Amino acid sequence: MKLRAQIRRSAAPALGAALLLSCAAAQAPAPERDPVTRIRAAGLLRVAVPAPAAEAAVALGPAGMDRDLAAAFAERLGVRMEPVRTAGAAEALARVRSGEADLAAVAMPVVRIRAAGLRPGPVHRSGQAVVVARRGGVRPADLGALHRVYVEAAPGGTGAAALEAVRAAGAPQLLWTEPGGTDDGAVLRRLAEGRAEAAVVDAASLAHHRAFLPGLRAAFELGSPIPLAWALPAGSDTGLAEALADFFDEAFTGGLVAQIEDRHLGHTAHVHPLEIRALRRRLARRLPRYRDLFVEAARRTGMDWRLLAAVGYQESAWNPRAVSPTGVRGIMMLTLATAARVGVASRLDPAESIFGGARHLRSLHERLPASVREPDRTWMALAAYNVGLGHLLDARALAERRGLDPDRWVDVRDTLPLLSRRAWYARTRYGFARGEEAVVYVERIRLFYQQLLRWLDPALAS
Repeated sequence: MKLRAQIRRSAAPALGAALLLSCAAAQAPAPERDPVTRIRAAGLLRVAVPAPAAEAAVALGPAGMDRDLAAAFAERLGVRMEPVRTAGAAEALARVRSGEADLAAVAMPVVRIRAAGLRPGPVHRSGQAVVVARRGGVRPADLGALHRVYVEAAPGGTGAAALEAVRAAGAPQLLWTEPGGTDDGAVLRRLAEGRAEAAVVDAASLAHHRAFLPGLRAAFELGSPIPLAWALPAGSDTGLAEALADFFDEAFTGGLVAQIEDRHLGHTAHVHPLEIRALRRRLARRLPRYRDLFVEAARRTGMDWRLLAAVGYQESAWNPRAVSPTGVRGIMMLTLATAARVGVASRLDPAESIFGGARHLRSLHERLPASVREPDRTWMALAAYNVGLGHLLDARALAERRGLDPDRWVDVRDTLPLLSRRAWYARTRYGFARGEEAVVYVERIRLFYQQLLRWLDPALAS
């Protein structure tokens, strides 16, 4: 494996020195078991993660992606993952250094990991620092303007590393503050509250948090992409690093990284910040009228009421009298045929529409092949709600012909747009469909769903 080979080459001098020392000290005590053996014997992998990611209840951007990858790594080792909650990258490093955690599943600059006296794991992605400003506030346009504003960055993060690199490259007057116990999300919230004039964070973090903080905007990119990795304990034993490198090699080639990245980062591009503001207003003004109906529909169908509410918002913005040019009506925008099939007499009646829409979505969910697992199953059911089950099955068949996995949403998502191209839809059972619209439909519902999860659960709102 490529990553494993790199680790072995970089560790060779240290291993050679260790071998000479062991030969010279024949009476030395036997070394401790290697980390992987110890972890397997204990039956658990202690992983330092940011506190919100420890629960993994919602899509959490880069932090959630790292958390899910760490859980998959633990599963590969045959052990249980035990989250060690931390306030950010700096505390995560401290937990690994003290031995309280076996690794820190926080993608952070390699230079920061080495500066902390720890071993970087394999580089599995890069981070681009971006300067962020608040709408209506100061908006620095370039590095020169950044010198004149109060800037914050998360300790140990991509933003702080980029600021250090820029200052070392010839901007000694550049100053910033790294508030203790913060991550990119906390720094962005501080900016939104007016406690800073600008922030420097990872672009992926901004893309995720901007959905929840629509008053922020990117000003400009700072520096070049920075290699990011997890932090492992220092020492000459490379067993854990090699196991992690093997895991990432397989996770990339097998599509696991793409699948997890889609879960946490893939649904932010199709909603404008102004739409998030509108959702917040309607959350307070409209949703209370229909919340009990969504809750009851969820009880009857076994679905999450907030997911049903997100579908209703995408369909009609919770307007019971909504009518489209194609004739679909009501909060859940049912066609006449669908309404008849699920027993809805009046599509404009909120209760009938919500209960009927929930039954329809549950039916689509159940009719998918048993091989489709969650959360992919729900995303495909949503696509079928929009484009029709037949067209969704066509997209699955095309994905398989293209050598992709028809049971993974990321592969079906990439195939759905082909249903609008004659060269492809001519080879399907159900023909032409606006597959791209179904993709946008699903991604918007996913974002609205995450918004509702956060806003309706105080524990996730911080």
